[in-house]
Amino acid sequence: TDAAGSVQYSAIRSITAGNGKTSLTLFPNPASDRVTLQFGRPLKNKLHIEMINSIGQVVESTGITPAGTSSEILTFKNRHTAGVYFIRAVDAVTREQQVSRLIIK
Repeated sequence: TDAAGSVQYSAIRSITAGNGKTSLTLFPNPASDRVTLQFGRPLKNKLHIEMINSIGQVVESTGITPAGTSSEILTFKNRHTAGVYFIRAVDAVTREQQVSRLIIK
């Protein structure tokens, strides 16, 4: 909105980064004390996992050494208040990041 009250919108653009083959799905979602991380392909490298609250604070952090499968179970160390969180998985070798939204009930 400008000083005269006129509103202008920009065009919507979408960007697909990477090869599009890697994805992170969380279930069950909503969750309470643990969640399964389902990746789009089998994992080979160690992962750094962060749980981030809605204001960007890392509330939990851990490392996972995958067993060559495409899913891993993440059990929370702490009890978290109900709300929206994000799980970020970072490959320790390639530094590739995947983020997915998680609801804690």
